[in-house]
Amino acid sequence: MAAWSSLPVEILENILKHLTEKDVFQCQLTCREWEKTSLKVAYTYVHLFNSHKLNCFIRTIKESPKLPGIY
Repeated sequence: MAAWSSLPVEILENILKHLTEKDVFQCQLTCREWEKTSLKVAYTYVHLFNSHKLNCFIRTIKESPKLPGIY
């Protein structure tokens, strides 16, 4: 039986897109292979409904060098 970590990125990404936000963030903790894909899916669409969420999001971007698109 093949390991879940060997699942093609495209298939994993498609699966993650159907999960809740909470579940996607939990998938980051599964293994290193899933972390990058989970982060990409989690931050594809960001909804900031109040200033607290905006401030948390800005802090996350500043403090997380692993986020997609951050160099």
